[in-house]
Amino acid sequence: MEDDPETIETIASLGFTEPSQIARTIRAWHHGHVPATRTARARELLTALTPDLLQAIAATGEADTGFVRFQDFFAALPAGVQVLSLFKAEPLILKETCATLALAPRLGAVLAQRPAILDAMLSPRFSAPLSMDEPQTRLDVLRASLTQAHGFEESLDAVRRAHREEMFRIGFQVLHGRAKADEAGIAYSNLAEATISALLPVAQEVMAEAHGFIPGRVAVCAWGKLGGHELAADSDLDLMIVYDVVDADLESDGKRPISGEQWHTRLTQRLVSALSVQTAEGSLYEVDMQLRPSGRAGPVAVRLSALERYYDSQAWTWEFQALTRLRPVAGDPSLMAEIAGLAQKVLQKPRPTETLASEIVAMREKMVAAHPVRGGWDVKRQRGGLIDLEFFAQYHQLLAASSGKPIIHANTVEAIQALALYGFLDPEEAGRLVQAGSVLQNVRQLLAVAAGSDFEPSRAAAGLTQAVAHCLDAPDFNTALAMYDDARALIRYHFNQIAGVATE
Repeated sequence: MEDDPETIETIASLGFTEPSQIARTIRAWHHGHVPATRTARARELLTALTPDLLQAIAATGEADTGFVRFQDFFAALPAGVQVLSLFKAEPLILKETCATLALAPRLGAVLAQRPAILDAMLSPRFSAPLSMDEPQTRLDVLRASLTQAHGFEESLDAVRRAHREEMFRIGFQVLHGRAKADEAGIAYSNLAEATISALLPVAQEVMAEAHGFIPGRVAVCAWGKLGGHELAADSDLDLMIVYDVVDADLESDGKRPISGEQWHTRLTQRLVSALSVQTAEGSLYEVDMQLRPSGRAGPVAVRLSALERYYDSQAWTWEFQALTRLRPVAGDPSLMAEIAGLAQKVLQKPRPTETLASEIVAMREKMVAAHPVRGGWDVKRQRGGLIDLEFFAQYHQLLAASSGKPIIHANTVEAIQALALYGFLDPEEAGRLVQAGSVLQNVRQLLAVAAGSDFEPSRAAAGLTQAVAHCLDAPDFNTALAMYDDARALIRYHFNQIAGVATE
């Protein structure tokens, strides 16, 4: 069939550089060459929707890329009537779906692989502000998903389905400018905590079936970004499992009894597997256990008494830095409280200023050598990036902790604000650092959803550079870039003050 010149001209006017190819692809859809258009009703809907579809794709500013990604998404649909009806009835969902596919390959891939997520977009909760979420809601949703699951594998799949929908919801709001970094960090972190809380009993049940129970308490502790309520879409989980048993010599009461240490080691392995293993429904998180005492050389599950001894006599400065970000997130409430109290106590040990400064600067240089910067927009690792800001806060917290003032906070912004409140930082400088951190965090959250550290403005979609400007409330990308550079320069300046102390 020959191309209609008027149709080709119309498609070209929208910004598509290969209008004939676009026309041929759409004709193939109309001829039922993809599963989504194999019914007459689907083809009718597609005919009615095509002008709006092309307009929505063109509006992303990346017409060609957007069409290719929509083509992949559409080809993967097992059927089309429901989705096409949704797009026809809800033009905003069509527009935002096209923008998501064009501007955020990571988020778009989820949508392409699991188009059923579109149904969730019709729920009032999907577009409700993240700041309005009740902390318990995500855990309730995950627990509800487990009620119909039987066995370990089904439980993992059920949690993954519910988790995927919520991850998409949070990322969607970040991409479309409906959620700022602090709101997204809290939401992602709350979801991770809920996931751990939902799967810990599943892992415990598996252990009980195999080996019986053992009297004691278990707590899951988070470090780093999860500890500080700062998770992003691509964050892994830094975890530590702590346990306390009534009697160290007591074995479990099942048919195959094992010691308390073995029981909690295997429980930890089960929980890590539940969180990280790839199933038919995908995976949840990468899990890192290396921040526990002695790292890989130590036991994967840490007994409470051993934890206290370690920090009393063996821990290095970088481990105390990490400890400022420790937060128990699941398990026995009394044990969680004890761990939090223990962390506060050991952090209050007085530390020589010059020694502390030199060791923190040395650790930062080791990190630079071990983990090179990945591109010009590696918000975490760049000089003046988020790691420098975290190290700055940790240095001042460890320096001031012996005062007994409540300045230990796992969240970096809250730590800087507390340090200023109690007179350990100049309030005006602290305020500027908080603003600089907010700039970096907003960029970090958006790029984690859309492009990661591979973001390169000269190659990025115009819509994505506009999204970067929007997330910083800037009028254009050049202004946003200047804000980003200024934030990094300020953070780098303050971090360098620590290096100056180290060389005095």
